[in-house]
Amino acid sequence: MVKVLFLQSMYNMVDEQAETLIRDRISFVNFLDYPDLLPDAKTLWYFQERLSRTGRDRIIWDELQRQMEAKGIRVKKDSAQDAIFTTSDPRHMKHAEPRSNRKTRRSKSGSFTIKNWKTFFGYKGHTIVDDNNPVPFIRSYAATTAKDHDTKIDLSKRGILVYRDN
Repeated sequence: MVKVLFLQSMYNMVDEQAETLIRDRISFVNFLDYPDLLPDAKTLWYFQERLSRTGRDRIIWDELQRQMEAKGIRVKKDSAQDAIFTTSDPRHMKHAEPRSNRKTRRSKSGSFTIKNWKTFFGYKGHTIVDDNNPVPFIRSYAATTAKDHDTKIDLSKRGILVYRDN
C-alpha cells in the first residue's frame, strides 16, 4: 500500500486514477511486485485516512526520503508551461445592416485562431506553474493574441526544466 501511495505522489493521481492505472499499466504492477490483490480507490482512501489520523503518514514519508537520499536519489518536481484561451466577442454585425451603419466594439488587438476545428477570437494566457512547493503557484505569465502559437512563447528560466504540451 505504501508503494501505491508513492506512485500516487509521483504521478499526481487521485485514488480513482491510481486504481485504474494500477490495473492498466504493467510497469505499475511490476513496481508493486505483482500482488495477488490490487487495491481499489476506497481501500486507498481508507488506508490514507488511517495513516493520517495516526500520524504515521509523516513517519513513512520521512523514512522514504531518508532511504532515497542515502542512495543518492533525488526526486524533484519541475515546472509546466501551458496556455489557455480567453475569448472575446468578435462582434460580427448582421448582413442586413448597411456597411456604412456598422459599428464594432471588437478588440483591436485580439485575433482569430482555430484549434481542434473550432474558431476562437481573443487572447491566450501563457503560464508556468511550479510544483516545487506544497501549494503550486504561477511562476510566470504572458498574454498574447490568440493566433500566437504556444511554441513562440518561452517563459522558462535557465537551469529550470519546463514541460510543455506543444
